[in-house]
Formats: sequence, structure tokens, C-alpha cells
Amino acid sequence: MNVTARLSSILAAAVLAAGTGQAYASSVLESEPNNPFANAQVLRGSTSELQVSGALSKADDPNDVDFFRFFAQAGDVLTVDIDQGFGAGESVDTVIGIFDSAGSLLRAGDDASVDPGSYHAYDARIDGFVVPATGMYTVGVSSYPRYFTHGGSTWSGYVDEGDYVLVISGVSVPNVQISMVIKPGNDNVSPPFNPRSKGKLPVALLGSKDFDVRDVDQQSLTFGATGNERSLHKCSNNYRDVNRDGHRDLVCHFYTEKAGFGPSSLEGHVKGRTGGGSGARAARAGSDFEGSAWLKVVPAKTKD
Repeated sequence: MNVTARLSSILAAAVLAAGTGQAYASSVLESEPNNPFANAQVLRGSTSELQVSGALSKADDPNDVDFFRFFAQAGDVLTVDIDQGFGAGESVDTVIGIFDSAGSLLRAGDDASVDPGSYHAYDARIDGFVVPATGMYTVGVSSYPRYFTHGGSTWSGYVDEGDYVLVISGVSVPNVQISMVIKPGNDNVSPPFNPRSKGKLPVALLGSKDFDVRDVDQQSLTFGATGNERSLHKCSNNYRDVNRDGHRDLVCHFYTEKAGFGPSSLEGHVKGRTGGGSGARAARAGSDFEGSAWLKVVPAKTKD
């Protein structure tokens, strides 16, 4: 069986495991080449858990190790765990390491107690890693006795082979950034408005290939000077393509007085959350998003 077929079978097993308490339904496949350190595969997700099905294989590289890069925020407490690496027909004794963006080795892990996703203590794990600063971090996966050093090098040239599932949990979910237009229909330039008016301000949330406005939980929307103002009146029942880019857009109306704008306000901010859909859209359920757009406030009258 080739490497791609083996990884596909691991992923299928992981999805089935989700039904028995192991949440692997969102796993992705390892993408080679992800070695050396500079070629790390970037992992992105909309949940606090990142999962990838990988393989250490001499067929890919006589000295194969795998690197995966991800974003984390200062104070995140991470668990980096190897599952399904050793035992039950698998035979790779894994070791792992966590690196900062400069390649400095911050933590290393080898044998650990057997957890629900593992069959043997040879599955490596690192518990309680506190992220020191917001930024990109890299996890390296190797096989015993090839322990990592700074820069992603290993102590030994001995290579063991096998498949595994890497689970990185405790990651803060970054907000999705979206585009928006305040008072659409004015060539994307917001005309002046009076923040003290008792009217309602239309705002268009612009869809894209990565953001389907049908997923928006409309009741979660907040809009105003900071983006935290609960100023929603209602959203349109019909989706339309406001900026003519081929994607559905969502137009909502917000109470101007509740938006908290003042004479010095230069931008409006919206925040919200997706509520999910069906099929592939359901995988995006529960993601926070935010957007900003320029606005122009009517200047306050001054006395001579």
C-alpha cells in the first residue's frame, strides 16, 4: 500500500473513531514535503483542536521527519499528542518536539501514559505547554531514538516507519476576517451620517469563497464603534450580490443610536459567529468572525 493510500485509511479510521468518542472527523492528511523545518505544513482550523493523519516513511525520505506549523496565542495551554502510532498493528515509536518560529526547541516529548487515542505508551505526548507569545509554532514528529535539537535536526540517523495521528489541542481559535460595506450602493464609499439620528444604518457583510453568509448566526451580530454594541435591528431575508463578485452578501440594519459612534469615529466594526449549515458548511459551525469598514460622521455644529 502506498503512503497516500495508507494515510487515507488512517483518516477513514479516524472518522469512524469519532463515533466512539474520538473526535477525528476534521482531520487532514499530511502533505509532503514537510521536511526540513522551513517546509513545515501549515495547519488551519476553526476549532481549538488541530488534527493531522501522517506517516514516517523511508519511501518519502530516507531520513523522514514531519513538521507542522500552526498559530497560537500567548497563554494557550496546549496538549500535543500522538495517537494510533504504536500497537494494534502499528509499529512506529514516536518522539515529538515543539519549536518557536526561530526554530528553538521549547519542549520535547517521548513515551507517555496510554490515553483514549493510543494503544501503547510509545505514543508520544506533551502536556501543559504554555504558549509564551502569540505567533506561529511548529511541531516535529520523529521516531525513537531520533530526538530533536534546535532547528529541527535530530540526534540519530536511524529511521523507523509507521503511521500516526497528531492531535494539537488547546489552541485559541483566531477570528475570521471578513469584508463589509457600510451603506452599500454608494460605490463602497460611505456617505456622511448623523450618529445621533434615530434611524437605522445598513451594513453589507460580503461573502467570499471562504465565507458563506448563509452560515451567519444573525442573532449573534453586533455592530458599532467597537464591534461589541448590540445594535441589530434585523437582516434581509434575501441574499444578494452587493459588490458583484459572484458571492452572496448579507445586508443587515443596525440602530444608529445604539452603535456608539461619535464625532471622531472613523470606522465601523462588526462581530458575529457562524451557526453552521449542512454538509460541508456544517464543518464551519461555531467560528467567530469580524470586519471593519470606513465611515464618515456628520461633524457636530459649532457656535461662532
